[in-house]
This record gives sequence, C-alpha cells and structure tokens, in this order.
Amino acid sequence: MEYKSVAINPKISLVANSTGSGQNYISSWDESVGIEGFETVYWTYTITSAAQYYKLTKVCGQWVSHDGSITLSNRTNIIKVMGGADTSSVNRLYTYHPTSSKFTTTLTSTPQFKYGDGGITIMNSKMNITLTRGGTKWSFAMIVIGVLFSD
Repeated sequence: MEYKSVAINPKISLVANSTGSGQNYISSWDESVGIEGFETVYWTYTITSAAQYYKLTKVCGQWVSHDGSITLSNRTNIIKVMGGADTSSVNRLYTYHPTSSKFTTTLTSTPQFKYGDGGITIMNSKMNITLTRGGTKWSFAMIVIGVLFSD
C-alpha cells in the first residue's frame, strides 16, 4: 500500500482571525504498473485568537488504466475522521463506492476539530480497487493523510 502524509504543526505562527484551506496529494502505481492512482484531500481551517479548527471538506480520486488487459472493479473510498478529547471523541468512517474511475466526494457532515482538545486528530482517505488480469486478482490501495496532529 502506498501512502503519503503531512503533519500540520499547530504551534507554528498562524495569523489570528483568519481562515483558509489546504490539500494533500498522492499518486502511485499498482504492482503491475498498469494502473495509476491519484488522490487529493482538501480541508479548511479557522484560526481565532483562542483556538485553531480543522475540517475535512472534499476528496477527489482517480484510477487511470495504462493496460487494457486489466479489469477494474470493487472501487472503494473510505474516509476517516478521528479526534477530540476522551469525553467528546469522534471516530467516524465514511464509505463510498464510486461507480466510475474518477470521483469527487464533497463532505458536508464531517466534524470540525479543535487543536488542543487532547489526543490525536487524523483526517485521511483510502482508495482501494480490485484489479483482474486473466484469472489473477490483486488489490491496489492508497492512503493520503490530510491533517494529523497530536496535542
């Protein structure tokens, strides 16, 4: 499985009373080098004088075939958001089954996380697909981490 992560250091100097967005991207090939995958996660942030908040907002993915003898099936996109203090922790999985090799998932109900609530906060996306050539099947999975911090 291929993965890429980015850690946001909430202790860096950010401008108070500001908002913005960020993204993280990964591309990779399956083991046969016949299928290429692309995945991007997007998030927003809000910085106040008292706190920093992060929210996962969108995931875009695509599998591109460079080998016509490979069949693609069982497309899955699993989005995970986890974080918060012990008394108000959130651990949610959102599972989608794209019907085509290119997809965009807009997330409207994912929670917003505050840096400093304790524990670890992680927001990531995993793309998984089953590939078949002849009678041989294999899986191709990629994970991209959008926001990761521990406080």
